[in-house]
Amino acid sequence: AEDGIRDYKVTGVQTCALPIFPQNSDILTTASANPSIFFYVSSPKATLGEVILLDKNNNELYSAQFTLPNKQGITKVVLYPKQLLISGESYEYSLKIKCYSLNGNVYVAETKGQLKYTKLDDKETVFLKDQDYLSRARFYANHGYWLDTLDNAAHLNSQQWRALLESAGLSSFSLIDCCTNVIIPK
Repeated sequence: AEDGIRDYKVTGVQTCALPIFPQNSDILTTASANPSIFFYVSSPKATLGEVILLDKNNNELYSAQFTLPNKQGITKVVLYPKQLLISGESYEYSLKIKCYSLNGNVYVAETKGQLKYTKLDDKETVFLKDQDYLSRARFYANHGYWLDTLDNAAHLNSQQWRALLESAGLSSFSLIDCCTNVIIPK
């Protein structure tokens, strides 16, 4: 029976789910050993996903399939690598989504990209420990840690989200209900 994502051939350009990148960059940056990847699901008929994380030698560090919530919006997937990520190293991720075209045909769309991990120093870790989500999001944004900025911003209410956007000079951006957490077992 065909029901897993690997039962379908990857076709065409990714259209039903797109990772969320910072402007002028194609690398997702993080200070988290268990980073979260955020992506926009444009089709409520996207039902199944798979994420894979590879090291520079193409060794698989993480792989998991997950069910999507059958609605449009921003979705968060937390990665739990089998081994510790190395600070300063880049990793390749692959995100595959099982989608349905307008005429009902099933296809799998795939997006690949780079993720770079940088461990915070002890002083930064201590500073962040007692900060609220907005302060942490601002810290991460100011230091270029895109995934951690999004992860903390996802916890903000709409007023705090607006303040964060304004502090980053992005007040023209619209608010989006963020985020649908997809739980992936370790």
